[in-house]
Amino acid sequence: MNGPAEYRQKAAALEAMVKRGSLRVIDDHNVALEEIVQSDTWPDDILITDLECTMCGEKFELFANTYHGSAQWSGAKGK
Repeated sequence: MNGPAEYRQKAAALEAMVKRGSLRVIDDHNVALEEIVQSDTWPDDILITDLECTMCGEKFELFANTYHGSAQWSGAKGK
């Protein structure tokens, strides 16, 4: 990802998909998607959200290390 704005946009899109029922949060580890989207600062140094597609069961992860400045969206973690 190319920075905090892109990460927050991805988190907002995923939050909308959770609200629609397309995805479900398996584990937000330490910070809910809603808090990531609404916060003006990073709520923690490490942000991890594990999600699952409600249709096919595929698992995904949204990850950021805000302290070191890295983030990624990992698709298809298996069923």
